[in-house]
Amino acid sequence: MKSGSINLAAVRYINGIVPLNGLFGVQLLCDNLSANTTFNLQFSNDKTNWDNATEGGTDIEGTLVDGAVNFNAFSGVPRTYYRILFAGATTGTVEYVLS
Repeated sequence: MKSGSINLAAVRYINGIVPLNGLFGVQLLCDNLSANTTFNLQFSNDKTNWDNATEGGTDIEGTLVDGAVNFNAFSGVPRTYYRILFAGATTGTVEYVLS
């Protein structure tokens, strides 16, 4: 497990690596979000070139709402880099737990 926080005014993503079993969870919470914020799951082999993850041809995305826990479980190719990329210009401190 990895946990921490990011300040959306300075950083707009959270990075991780898909574990060997290919399954991972992402928990997000923000108690001072300036507005609802959408986010996308993205994958990369080199941590430089990123692409939105898709399911059935649709981008995998979610919405972070102030004061509400957001938990998602995903699957991916083991040892592939992933990130949660937040859209827009909202502010707030996002607490996260990656498992």
